[in-house]
Amino acid sequence: MPKLSAIPACPATPTPTPRHGFIKKEYTITLITPMCGGGVQTNHVDATHPFRETSIRGQLQFWWRATRGAPCPETNDLKIAHQKIWGATDHASKIKVWVSGPPPSLAPMELARYGDPRLYALFPVLIGDGGRDRRTIRTEIAATGKFTLNLQYPSDLAEDVDAALRAWINFGGLGMRTRRGCGALYCPELSAKNVDAVQGLAQGLGTGGPAHLWPTLPKSILCGAPAAPDAAWKNVIQLLQTFRQGEDVGRNPGRDGRAGRSRWPEPETIRRITNRRAASHPRLEDIPDDAFPRAEFGLPIIFHFKDDGEPRDTTLYPVANNMEVDRMASPLVLKPLAISESTAVPIVLRLNTPQLEQVRLCEREKVLDTAGNEQIRNPELAKYKKSPLAYSDTGSALDAFIAFCIKKWHPVTAPGRK
Repeated sequence: MPKLSAIPACPATPTPTPRHGFIKKEYTITLITPMCGGGVQTNHVDATHPFRETSIRGQLQFWWRATRGAPCPETNDLKIAHQKIWGATDHASKIKVWVSGPPPSLAPMELARYGDPRLYALFPVLIGDGGRDRRTIRTEIAATGKFTLNLQYPSDLAEDVDAALRAWINFGGLGMRTRRGCGALYCPELSAKNVDAVQGLAQGLGTGGPAHLWPTLPKSILCGAPAAPDAAWKNVIQLLQTFRQGEDVGRNPGRDGRAGRSRWPEPETIRRITNRRAASHPRLEDIPDDAFPRAEFGLPIIFHFKDDGEPRDTTLYPVANNMEVDRMASPLVLKPLAISESTAVPIVLRLNTPQLEQVRLCEREKVLDTAGNEQIRNPELAKYKKSPLAYSDTGSALDAFIAFCIKKWHPVTAPGRK
């Protein structure tokens, strides 16, 4: 057996040499918000290889479908076009992707337990209590830093690659919870330079017309005022938190340190379906008890009631083709869009997606109720007293949220709330 000192060092990873007719590009990319998860192990960052090529390739494919894939009339047409560029089981992709650069910084991300809106974006990865008023994210799932992205591809795919790259850098991210601002990215060559450039990017890459069965990029995006990345992130997440749970919007004012009653129909609906109600929570007669409008924000939703006598935990699932499915990703992207390493624009991007037509309420394995389109969005839901849906007259939670954001960011042009 050879001595340890006789074993040669591992050679450096070879850099592919571009062939004739191929383009090679190199980009330096910076995380402007912490990346959560994204490793081989769920909910963890891989400390030795955090920025995984497979993850980046997946992101590029998603944003290619959302932009260059949008003109495909049917799903089968998209599949054929996708396989020609990104590969299939019987042939490799024409696009090579590899990452270089030092490993990222891994450090706990501390959040104020009360008053930090990022808690609303990061609740799946929070742990314990870092003191009475603070919470932290596990070290092994939060990463910051930068890396070098290398690509090589045939010159006739330049427009496809450029569209996917620009959409991913500006509207996507890395790791989990990217649609709520985690893992947001900045690249000098690919990021928008200002608010006008953000809208120009959407106009150039987005699509109009009816929704496909896959998400596509819209032609307009709602933007707030530029700020530091963390401030922009808090700004946009605060909008969703307020709309869903804020006092005098999503719920009534609280008393004696307790949160007020929800103004959304789901709690009253679940109490009616389960026939369980705490004596301290009498029926709110103004609020409908037959609707699940918040389903449009993404599923599943777990409903937890704290008090004795209230319903046990229930879960709301999407239904597609009369079959219950595990999840429906939110069509809303809320994030800080970097225009430099130190400045970002808070954006609300509503992806073009098919309407959710049916949901199913379950208690563990037991189906309690199935609700259809009229119980998800209905103009009548915008009319009851103090309805959060009154920001729009369509009775859609998504429409109402967009109108709410416009009112907060651009009150002069906002539609009036009834």
